[in-house]
Order: sequence, then C-alpha cells, then structure tokens
Amino acid sequence: PGGEGREGEARMDYAQEQADEIEALQSIYTGYFDVLSESPWKFLVAVDPEAAQERSGDSAEPVRLEITFTEKYPEEVPEVEIKYSHILSRHATALKRHVMEQAEELLGNVMVFSLVSAAKEWLGQQN
Repeated sequence: PGGEGREGEARMDYAQEQADEIEALQSIYTGYFDVLSESPWKFLVAVDPEAAQERSGDSAEPVRLEITFTEKYPEEVPEVEIKYSHILSRHATALKRHVMEQAEELLGNVMVFSLVSAAKEWLGQQN
C-alpha cells in the first residue's frame, strides 16, 4: 500500500472512521438517531425508545445521548451529554459517569453502539 506522503502511515483517518460509524449508527438506530451537525459530528441517539413507548406524558420521551466527536475520535473519548425528561438529575449524572467510564475503556475503538448499550443496561438496572 502506497502512502500519499502523509506522516505516520499507521495514523487513523479520523474523518473516515467517524463517517463510517455515523453511517452504521444511522442504520442501527433508524428513527432514533438525529444528526445535529457534521463538522464536528454531533448527534442524538435514543437509549430506551422501547421503554419510552410504554410510558405517558413527559416520561414518554426517551433518554438520549448527545454525542460530539472530537477531532481525533475514536482515539479520544467523545463529548457526551445526557438529555432526559423523566429521570432524576442525579441519575443523569451517574449515567453520564458510567458512560464516560465505558468510553475510557473503549478508547481507540468505535464505541457509540457500546456506549448506548451500556446506558440502556444501566437504565434498566435503575427500574
């Protein structure tokens, strides 16, 4: 494989990695995935849409992760915010801590699917 003269041939193509992951996520989370911006990638993904459908009123809103990729994601952890209407703020804080711990463990790998799964599992344990 011939390099284009870029230093560090083993260097990851972050933009391509990110675009590929976004494409995969859009197909996995069809209907529950909203891209907010592309440069940097920033998006919302619903964590518990099935559970949300069983609730009513404000609590029918799913918990969402708002994720922003850093320039060097996945070799840097993404920025994560918890968007919620029906869980306690202390639970949202604990959930964010849990998700960020997972992100640290997954550093260097595409991780959004794993982070959403971890968040879903965590929420399931709170009920």
